[in-house]
Amino acid sequence: MTRLLEAEVAVPAQCELAEGPDGLLDTVVRLPVSQVTSAAFGGADLSTLYITTARENFTADDLRKQPHVGDIFACTSGVTSRPPYLFGA
Repeated sequence: MTRLLEAEVAVPAQCELAEGPDGLLDTVVRLPVSQVTSAAFGGADLSTLYITTARENFTADDLRKQPHVGDIFACTSGVTSRPPYLFGA
């Protein structure tokens, strides 16, 4: 995962991604799913935040209630990251 330059990102277990400069809550991105798995910056300028989700152990009823579970979400939040450090490069 790419390290953040201007913010810290925490991925709570419930449907949202919070980013906060200086450790304070700044923005909450609510997702229509309950199993967020990871988040990483990407794109040419590392300003797109990609958020992955899981659909493991979901029943057919759960999938009807959360049809986007297992999807990958992308958003721009005004925060950019820096390129990863390439060990040995």
